[in-house]
Amino acid sequence: MSPAQWILQQRITRARHLLEGTNLPIDQVAIDAGLGSGTTLRHHMRATLGVSPGVYRKTSAMKKASSGSDARTDGSDQARRAVQRCLRTGQKDR
Repeated sequence: MSPAQWILQQRITRARHLLEGTNLPIDQVAIDAGLGSGTTLRHHMRATLGVSPGVYRKTSAMKKASSGSDARTDGSDQARRAVQRCLRTGQKDR
């Protein structure tokens, strides 16, 4: 892994944590993670995880809810499963 790839991986990891733990707008998450813009964040999350930041946030919230009591099951099952795999492995589904 090159230094640039490592930095990008760290920024995506930071963005994932912000998406999971805050209600910040996507553009602010991108700035705080060092990616500059929501467009750049969307591009890199789709490329590395296979999902957009919004879908990632929604699915991670659903996962947290399902670990509690009664979970909501709205949203795309395919996207939910893809994000759950990403959460487990940290890699894009191929």
